[in-house]
Amino acid sequence: MRAKRFYCRRNKDAADDFIKALRAAGYLWVSTVEEADFLFMDHDWVGYDASDNYNRALRSKPMFIYPHTPYSYFLWDGVWKAEKVLVNFVVGQAAVESMRIYGYPYRVESIGFTGCPIEEFKPTLGTKLLFAPAHPLHDGKYATPDALDQIREVSHLIVSNLRRFERVTVRHTHTLEMCGLDEFKGRRVQFECVDPYALADIRNDSIRAMRQNDIVISNATFLHMAVAIGMPALCYGCRDSIANSREGNAAHYTQYKHLMHFPLTLEDMSIDEILDCRRARDGRIEEWKRLNIGEPFQRDNFLAVIKEYF
Repeated sequence: MRAKRFYCRRNKDAADDFIKALRAAGYLWVSTVEEADFLFMDHDWVGYDASDNYNRALRSKPMFIYPHTPYSYFLWDGVWKAEKVLVNFVVGQAAVESMRIYGYPYRVESIGFTGCPIEEFKPTLGTKLLFAPAHPLHDGKYATPDALDQIREVSHLIVSNLRRFERVTVRHTHTLEMCGLDEFKGRRVQFECVDPYALADIRNDSIRAMRQNDIVISNATFLHMAVAIGMPALCYGCRDSIANSREGNAAHYTQYKHLMHFPLTLEDMSIDEILDCRRARDGRIEEWKRLNIGEPFQRDNFLAVIKEYF
């Protein structure tokens, strides 16, 4: 019997654990849509800047969706059209329930968190801070319209309290000006410039950077990973909604905000409250972790769903 073939447009390393599982199970990863029996794509395939023929070919094949980020499931809540798929794979139960609430029309399956281990919270008295703000996309623009304002607000908070930290490391992707990090110029901080689109093993490099520090301030995938490995971590930019993008805002976010929203608002915390987060487990963050990160990648469950179709 001919091995079933799949096409996956790899977006950074978000699909790597899935591709590895599929290939180990005997599926063949092919380089063109036309060769494939099914497609395995992330959330932004509909926005991919390609020819009309390519996009028509994509829509002609059965498709599975994998989670490019742990929270990208909000995009089908009125931001993008919910294109027909066999299964939309998501990370945790927050995604499953949120998509039920807003009425996603296709099958949703939770298959766990990929890319890093899931570990217990590790309290510390250390004060080495890693600030890793969101990075611009390929076009140099941010995924959300207010990203730069959010970064500048947190930068000011950190600079105003530099003396409270043994060390501050700012992890960025472009020039300080482009990333909204101007206020750190000439300050007593370390800079770590990385290109997430060029670095071959961005997730392990991110974990390395986290483990060299005591506290992480970030958002998006980096924040989820920090919480997953048990780091004291706080999310910036979540005062209002994180279910937004430059393409638009989620239509029903208030109905599932209690599931998706990080429970602490960094910008409203004092420096003492920020430092206190490293001392002991916070039940609110642990519940958010259970819902939004959950279990490690459930390889066998993932493959069992694929095998229902191919």
